[in-house]
Amino acid sequence: HTVIDFDSQFDAFKLIKMKDGIVVFRDNFVDSGSQLTLPKLPLTFLELQLKKGEFKQDYSIEPPELSYPLADGACVYGDVTGARILTSSSSSKKKIEISVKLEKQIHYLPGDTFGFCVGNLEKEVELFFRLTNIDDYKNVDYQLAVAHGKKGKLPSHYPSKGKLYILAKYCCDFRSIPKKQHLNFLSGFCSDEKHKAALQELSSREGSEKYRELIFTPHITILDILLIFSSCKVPLVNLLEILPRLNPRPFSVTSSPLASPNILTFAISVVEISFNSCYFEDTKGVCTGWIDNQVTMLHHSQEDSDICDQIKKLSLSLEPFQIRLYKRMNSGFVLPELGNFPVMMIAAGTGIAPFISFLRHWKLSGRQNTFPTHLFFGCQHPDHDFLFQSELEDHIKAGVLAELHVSYSQYKGKLHVQDKLLELSTVIVSLMKNKGVIFVCGSSAMIRSVRATINEISVTIMGAGEAKSVNPVDEWINDRRYFEDVW
Repeated sequence: HTVIDFDSQFDAFKLIKMKDGIVVFRDNFVDSGSQLTLPKLPLTFLELQLKKGEFKQDYSIEPPELSYPLADGACVYGDVTGARILTSSSSSKKKIEISVKLEKQIHYLPGDTFGFCVGNLEKEVELFFRLTNIDDYKNVDYQLAVAHGKKGKLPSHYPSKGKLYILAKYCCDFRSIPKKQHLNFLSGFCSDEKHKAALQELSSREGSEKYRELIFTPHITILDILLIFSSCKVPLVNLLEILPRLNPRPFSVTSSPLASPNILTFAISVVEISFNSCYFEDTKGVCTGWIDNQVTMLHHSQEDSDICDQIKKLSLSLEPFQIRLYKRMNSGFVLPELGNFPVMMIAAGTGIAPFISFLRHWKLSGRQNTFPTHLFFGCQHPDHDFLFQSELEDHIKAGVLAELHVSYSQYKGKLHVQDKLLELSTVIVSLMKNKGVIFVCGSSAMIRSVRATINEISVTIMGAGEAKSVNPVDEWINDRRYFEDVW
């Protein structure tokens, strides 16, 4: 998109011209003297000291050791030693499987997830320091503490001291949408009364619709706010008080520990984001974009319209680059022991990752199931993004997978996973009558749709008496026969 500065026409605001329309920051905000219901200001309690190499400590330039969400162990380093592109050039979403060789072995099981810890893009870090008027930031040390006489606690995602660059690179989420409370807070640092009035209205109860239209829906970030409202000169310490944590990104393993205990594989969907933003152009996700850029830089390969040929060509052997990751606690979405019950796996896109791990583990263990294993998989097109197609077909031939049911949302019939479930509803009924187990992995919307479909099938076909409830899935969850993994 193209960003046009039209301060002279509309005071302090920008016009953002996008592919699918135009969003305008209009100049019809109320005067600063108007009565507005404003949110309570956040507490300010931090004290920041900055020095250029004058503190006694020799601070590390490595990412900080923090406590991470749902961590089941410490962060470790791994070398990304290989990658293969799973989709064709015609696919709207690029998907990659990467191989990570850990520096030390971690005990894990199929179905486990790992948090990937990566930093912000360099251009975003540079902008952050430009907006806060910090020069030569890579050579600046900091010490952060609760100010004397103030009540509060140092945020857990900020080390109390270290390199300022490391703090911004690995601890602050620059792409977060500012809360209304924070807009009101930022208004207090505006020297231009029109800027102050606009931010106050956007933060107010009366301005809720404008906040939704102009900030929340187009995903305007805190850095955007500082660019748009150029008279807002907020001190760095105050920005640190309102910036949320840059959280690790979770990914499910596709590997089995039986293959190689210290080499893990992950299926990753490269997130493409169209920011309706004054600064961020169409860009990639912080984590998946970084991985994709590393792979692209290390290996340039030719495009091929045939997905099978392309996958063969794009099984990349890379010069290793490192990534930090940690094992996350598992809530129960783990490999079931094969036995006298059927297993059904339901996934869309890279939601298939844990099930690839299941199948690889079953194959390597040599275990056979008395009852069948079914996989329902949803993608867009058979020639574009049928992930792990040849491997799945091999699992069927080997008897590891009994049935594969694929639905294509952008091909003949345009079916989603839940449509295929309805089409094969007798399979669902048979599975549940035989004390089967169902695993579902996908987006929150897909998870909700699948749950509603299975409830409908159970009540309609089995009958309310046999299903015992209009929401039998809830009962199966309580009985540990139905598991969901939402991403």
